[in-house]
Amino acid sequence: MTLTGMRGCIFCLRLGAVSNSVAHVGSQSLFEDAPKLPLGWECDECNKKKLSKVERKFLNDSLISVLRVIEGGLTKKGKLPSVRWKRSSVQAVYDSNHRRIIQIRLPRRPSDLTAEGFTIDLPPEAPVVVSRFLCKLLVEGLAFFGSRYVYDRRLDAARRYAIEPCVGQFIPYAFRQTTAAVRGGFRKLWEEEDGPATVVLLAFGVEFLTSGLPMPEAKAFVIEAENSGWSVRSSVLAPKRQSFRFNFRRPTLASQ
Repeated sequence: MTLTGMRGCIFCLRLGAVSNSVAHVGSQSLFEDAPKLPLGWECDECNKKKLSKVERKFLNDSLISVLRVIEGGLTKKGKLPSVRWKRSSVQAVYDSNHRRIIQIRLPRRPSDLTAEGFTIDLPPEAPVVVSRFLCKLLVEGLAFFGSRYVYDRRLDAARRYAIEPCVGQFIPYAFRQTTAAVRGGFRKLWEEEDGPATVVLLAFGVEFLTSGLPMPEAKAFVIEAENSGWSVRSSVLAPKRQSFRFNFRRPTLASQ
C-alpha cells in the first residue's frame, strides 16, 4: 500500500511512499508484546532500511545486551541471547535440568569476587545510538497512542535524528532509572496541552523515558525529572563508564 490520503510517513513525512512492512513500536526484540503500527504510518524505506539499523545498534549496546541476556526471552531466531566484547562474554544457557542460567567468561578472575558477587566493566555506552533509538520510540509511541502531535513540526528534529542525523549532531537523550517494573511494557506518561507527550518503555527492569518537549519547554521537565530521582544524561563528550554487578543468592529450600 502507499501513504496517499494520509499526512505522510511519520519520520520522513513523504506522501505516497510504499508502506508494506510491519513497524513495531520500539522493538519486538525488547519485549514480545511490542505493539504494531497500522500499515501506512511508516514507509518501507524508513522502517526497513534506516530505523532497523538504529534498532539493531541499540540492541547491541553493551548494557542493553547484558540486560537482554539476564532478563530477556529468546531472540527472533529462537535462540538464547548472548553478548561478547573483547575476550569477555555473558550468555544464557540451559543446564542439564533445562533451567536457564547465566554463563560468564572473563579474561581474568574478578578482583572483587566474593561469596556475594562481583562487578565487571562493560564497554562505554554509545550515547548517539541510545538517543536515536529514543527519538524513534517517541515518534512511534505518539502515533500508536493517536496523539495529535505526531506530525507536530517541533518533532522534525527528532524525526531527522532517528533516520539520518547530521555529522556531529547529538540530541540529549535519556531519563533512565532502574525499577522493579515488569519485564515488558509500554505507556504514554502524559500529554501537554501545548506540546507532545512523554513516552515510557519498560524493558528488562529498566525504564526508558523520552519526551518530545523541545527546549526551552523541556527545561522544567528536566528539573522535575532530576528532583524525582531520574539520572539525566545530556553530554556526548563524556560517555558514561558502565559496570554491571552480579549478585549470587543461595536458593531457598522451597526452590531446591
